[in-house]
Amino acid sequence: MAAGVAFVNSNPARVNLQNFGEQTPLRLAIGPGTYLVFGRIVLGNEDPDAQNAGARMTSKDGSDLIDRANVRLAAHSSQTLALQGTLRVDGNTTDVIDIRCSTFIGFAQEASLFAIEVSQLKFKP
Repeated sequence: MAAGVAFVNSNPARVNLQNFGEQTPLRLAIGPGTYLVFGRIVLGNEDPDAQNAGARMTSKDGSDLIDRANVRLAAHSSQTLALQGTLRVDGNTTDVIDIRCSTFIGFAQEASLFAIEVSQLKFKP
């Protein structure tokens, strides 16, 4: 079996999140192939009250959901969220995987994305 290719991107920078408006702190362009995709993001709450927060890993400029995670963050706290899934990019096209985040008053930071090319996917029935 030939070795696959891994596409990797990370961004430690902080992105402010306000009023549940979705922000995209990280994108990763990939070429044709079949991939296992993994993402990580730290979400923080800067509000004096507990708040809901969420992250989505998507492709096709946010239209195709790969994975999502929603949490309740305590006041002035942060939490690391892990995202994972699979993706097929057909033909001679490219796609972009991204992480999209939101909360009321907070931040996203330390984002990372990995897309590991595999020869095939086998899903258990």
